[in-house]
Amino acid sequence: MTSLTAELGAAAPVALLLIVIAAVLFRPGKLPEGAYAAAGGAVAVASGIVPAGQAGRVVEGTLGILGFFLGMMVMTVVAEQAGVFTWATTLAVRLSAGSAQRLLLAVFGVGTLITALLSNDATALLLTPLVLAVTEQLGLPALPYALACA
Repeated sequence: MTSLTAELGAAAPVALLLIVIAAVLFRPGKLPEGAYAAAGGAVAVASGIVPAGQAGRVVEGTLGILGFFLGMMVMTVVAEQAGVFTWATTLAVRLSAGSAQRLLLAVFGVGTLITALLSNDATALLLTPLVLAVTEQLGLPALPYALACA
């Protein structure tokens, strides 16, 4: 295999990755982000960039993690529908007493507690919607508080 052939062969996966990232970011068809990622994976397998056997082993090896994320997302939807985020947002606004510093400390504290009991991923999935709602309600920039969730 010549150097040029090797470079062209390496360009295909990189190009596919960039296309999938752009699709996830800009969502041209307004599909869920996962649809673009799944399509990218299917193209990678169909084009031979990733052998089907290897893709199957990766999926099999990550089923536990995928199940955990699915469960956390379902739990987040159920909590939202039950009004947990609205209640928690109201409580956080009341307890912060208008202090941005107090709110940031509360976010770190709750994030630490969720991480200790569940996981860092759970913190990001459960706490981020609450933080975004609180910062919007208080008219604060969301970025510092969202970073505290991470």
